[in-house]
Amino acid sequence: RVVWSLLFCLVLLAATRQLGGFVTALRTPRTLGVLAVAAVLIVTNWTVYVYGVLSGHVLDAALGYFINPLVTVLLAVAVLRERLRPAQWAAVGIGVAAVVVISTGAGGLPWIALALAASFGLYGLVK
Repeated sequence: RVVWSLLFCLVLLAATRQLGGFVTALRTPRTLGVLAVAAVLIVTNWTVYVYGVLSGHVLDAALGYFINPLVTVLLAVAVLRERLRPAQWAAVGIGVAAVVVISTGAGGLPWIALALAASFGLYGLVK
């Protein structure tokens, strides 16, 4: 899917005469660095997800994507200095409580879920 998407995007960029801008962006060290970090994060996310599903940890994999919005909000507050209203903090608290209840019911620290949420949350922050 990734290879076909790349080929499709390259054809689309060539057809719209924007391939030069793409090449210029790839020659910019900062842009290339951001893309490299994003690539590592998304590959980590996909690898952990596939491992989780194939090893029978489907609940942990699903929980990771349930936790992801919470991680995204917390990263926005911590890194981007977003401000939440009290009702929004209450919603985040309810979400965290739900994750704790589900995690304790599953028995043990759901490292797959945490890795998925962290990698995708950081990917969103970088992108």
